[in-house]
Amino acid sequence: MVVVGGLLGLRMRSEGALPIAEAVPRYPALAAKLAQPRFRTLERALAERCGAQRGACSCVSAEVRAALDLEQNAVALAIMDGAPSCEEHGEMMGLRSEAYARMERLDEASALAEERLRINADDPFALYALGYVAYQRRLDAVAALRLAEATAKGRGAASRIMMTLLFFRANDLVLARRECQGILQQDPDQVDALYNLALIDQREDKYHAAREGYLKLLRIEPRHADSRYNLAVLTHSAGALGEARHNLRKLVDLVGPVDSRSQALQALLGREPVEPTPPRASEP
Repeated sequence: MVVVGGLLGLRMRSEGALPIAEAVPRYPALAAKLAQPRFRTLERALAERCGAQRGACSCVSAEVRAALDLEQNAVALAIMDGAPSCEEHGEMMGLRSEAYARMERLDEASALAEERLRINADDPFALYALGYVAYQRRLDAVAALRLAEATAKGRGAASRIMMTLLFFRANDLVLARRECQGILQQDPDQVDALYNLALIDQREDKYHAAREGYLKLLRIEPRHADSRYNLAVLTHSAGALGEARHNLRKLVDLVGPVDSRSQALQALLGREPVEPTPPRASEP
């Protein structure tokens, strides 16, 4: 999804926690993601919750939330589909509505979220789902209301990143920046917030802040192709052609020479400028 969000990594798992590969053995893509250093806080929380309760609905719910937070939306649905006995478990309906929304199944997401909110008006996942659906349908006032409610009820960075998108779409970079900074106060390594903040700096011609923001992100996530692209555009605009070509080479290494971003940079370095890659809320 194109938008304008990870967790601050811990050095060690807590004693007695179940290794994540054992906690989510059926979903190697999710396990591999959680094994990355910057997701160790999430890994630790999930492992501790599931270590003694493998198969319990509370553990299934935690697995689904982790999958959603890591943009593993099909995995989130697969986990729920594999645990039909948990369908009546408190937040499962809200989680499913969020998964549907993220997968662009907007009508299903909206209907299920509304049903869940009739049962529990404070469900953060259902509120997020309605905010996401409204954003996609360009009902920005409704989206802002629902996403603010989701944030207040504990949905965390996911809903705040969607708020950033709303502000960015309205060209309110002051409020967009404030949302990014709020996320980063809680999690200094939150990838999408770092990207969004660097992009805002770039749009506001704050060269040094933007450059440092992209470089910090690339130290955390070296394969973040959009940051590499934007860094090349940024350095080219400042006349640092050697650095721009360096970033083009790095980008080609990541995505290949026929990727549209690689081709745009190749054109840029020979002819005219291009716009930075749009803001985002998920990894490339």
